[in-house]
Amino acid sequence: MRADALAFLAPAQDDEIAVLIERLRANYPEFDELPETVLELTVEDLIIDLEGFPATLLREACKRWRNSEARRAPTAGQLKAMVAKEYRTAERVAELATNALIRLGAAGLGVL
Repeated sequence: MRADALAFLAPAQDDEIAVLIERLRANYPEFDELPETVLELTVEDLIIDLEGFPATLLREACKRWRNSEARRAPTAGQLKAMVAKEYRTAERVAELATNALIRLGAAGLGVL
C-alpha cells in the first residue's frame, strides 16, 4: 500500500529531466550564450546531478523557479534543495494517507 501511495515519487527518467532542462533553457538566455559543446556538457551534468529525483517534484521546482523573480537559470543544487523540502512533505502526506487507509480497512469499511 505504501508503495502505491509513493508511486508519484518515482525517480525521473533521463529524458524527463532533459525536457525540464530544455524548458528552463527556453526561459533563460544565458544558455544561448554558451558554446554548443559547453551547453551539451552542461545539460549532461544537470541530467546526472538530478538523477534519482522524482519527476513530479522536479517539474514543480522548475515551475516555481520560472515563476520566481530569478533572472538566471537555477543550478542543480538549487533545484535539489527545492525538491528535498517538497519530497519530505510529500513522503509525510503519503505516509498519513496510507495509515488512514489502513485504519479504514481495519475498521471494516472495505476501503482496501
